[in-house]
Amino acid sequence: MIRRLLAAFLVLVVVVVVGAVVPLGLQTAAHYRRDYIDAAMSQARAVASVLDDRLSDHATGSALTTTLDRLLSGGEGIVVLDQNRTVSAQTGLRFRIPPSLRGGGQTSVTEPGIHGEALLVVRAPLEPQTASGASVLLSRSTEPLEGRIRALWLTLAAVAVAACLIAAALAAWLSRWVAAPLRRLESAARAVGMGQLDHRVGTVHGPTEVRRLASTFDTMATRLDALVAGQRGMIADVSHQLRTPLSALRLRLELLADEDAEPTEVQGVLDEVSRLSRLLDGLLAVARAESTTSPSELVDVANVVSERVEVWAAFALERGIRLEVTSRDPVRAWFVRDHLEQILDNVLANCFDLTPAPTRVAVEIAGHGGTASITVADDGPGMDQRQRERAFLRFNTSRSDNGGSGLGLAIVHRLVTVNGGSVTLSDTAGGGLTVDIRIPQAVVSRSETGANA
Repeated sequence: MIRRLLAAFLVLVVVVVVGAVVPLGLQTAAHYRRDYIDAAMSQARAVASVLDDRLSDHATGSALTTTLDRLLSGGEGIVVLDQNRTVSAQTGLRFRIPPSLRGGGQTSVTEPGIHGEALLVVRAPLEPQTASGASVLLSRSTEPLEGRIRALWLTLAAVAVAACLIAAALAAWLSRWVAAPLRRLESAARAVGMGQLDHRVGTVHGPTEVRRLASTFDTMATRLDALVAGQRGMIADVSHQLRTPLSALRLRLELLADEDAEPTEVQGVLDEVSRLSRLLDGLLAVARAESTTSPSELVDVANVVSERVEVWAAFALERGIRLEVTSRDPVRAWFVRDHLEQILDNVLANCFDLTPAPTRVAVEIAGHGGTASITVADDGPGMDQRQRERAFLRFNTSRSDNGGSGLGLAIVHRLVTVNGGSVTLSDTAGGGLTVDIRIPQAVVSRSETGANA
C-alpha cells in the first residue's frame, strides 16, 4: 500500500512540476534570447550612428578602422558594407557574412562562425544621407546567452528535483501515517481469525476513519471473546460438574455388579455410564480445541506420526489391524502444541472403533506446494455421501449403539481448522474411508527448514 500511495503521489507531483517548470523555462529562455538580440541591435545602431558622424567628416581607411576598434567589445566583430554590399571595412572577430544580411532582407540572424561557434549577426543601416544602402554588421558570440540558458535549466532542474524529493518524503510520511494503523488492524484481524480472541489493536494514530475502525474492531473482538469464553466456560463447567457424580455412580454400580446375582442389567448401566464419561471427555476436548491462544511451533510431522503410531500399535495388534506408515518427504508444519497428537489420536480411534473393524490402516505423510499432507486410509465399511457431509457435526454418529459419541471427527475438524488447515473425507480405493488432512505453511525440505530457522 505504501508503495502504491508513494508512486501515485510522486507521479502527480512530477506531472505538476514538469507542467510548471518546462513552460517557465521555455518562456524565460525566449526572453533571454530577445534581450540578447535587442542588446546586440542597440550596439549595432550605436556603431552605425558613430560611423555616420565619421563618414560625414569624410573619414576613410585607417582612421575609420581605428574608430571601429574603439567601438568593439571582447569577442565581437564589425563589418561595414557599402552601398554595393561589399566589405569596405572590417575589424575584430572574423565571420562569414550571412547571405540574407548581405541582401538586406533581415535585420538579425544566427549563423555558425568560421570556427564552428554560434554567432549572432545583426545589421543596422547607415543614414541614407551619409551612405545610401550602406550598413553595419555586428557579430557577437552566443556562448554567454547559451551559458545563461544552461544555468537557467540547471536551476529549474534542481528546483524540480528538490520539489520531488520533498514530495517523496512527504508522501512516504503520509502513506506510513495511513498504513501503520491499517497494518496493526490487519495483524489483529489475523490473530483473532486464528483464535487469539484476546488480541486487540489498541490506540493507533492516523486518519480519524481508521482510528474509529480500530476502536470498533476492539469492541467487536471484546464482545466476541466474552461470548466464546462464556460458551467454553459453560461446556467445561458442565463437563467437570458431571464427571464427579458419574464417577461415583460408576463405582456404586461396579460394587452392585460384584454382589448381584444377575449382573446383566447392571453391566448395561455400566456401559451407558462409560459412554457418558467418553461423551464428557469429548466435550472437554472440544472446549480445549476451541481455546487456541497458545502460539504455534514448528513440528516434525513424521516424528509425531511415528510416535502416535507406536502408541497405537499394541491396540492395533490386539484388534488384528495392520498399521502402516509411509513418509515420502521430511515434512515440517506449524501446529499449536499437542494439537497434532490429538488429531492423530482421534482419527486412529475412529478407525479402530469401526464395525466391522478394518484389517489395514495406512498413514501417509507428504509435503508438496508449501503444504503438509497427512492421509489416513482404512479398508473398513466407509461412509456414504450423506454421512461424509455430516461427519464433522458434533454428536453425529452412526455408531451410538457401539459406544460412539459423534465428537471424534468434529474435534479433528476443529483442531485442523484452528491451525489454518483443512480436512476432507473420501472413499478409499477398494472400500473404506480416507481422511486427508492438509496444513499450510509447511517447510517441505530440510535445507529450506534450516534456511528459515
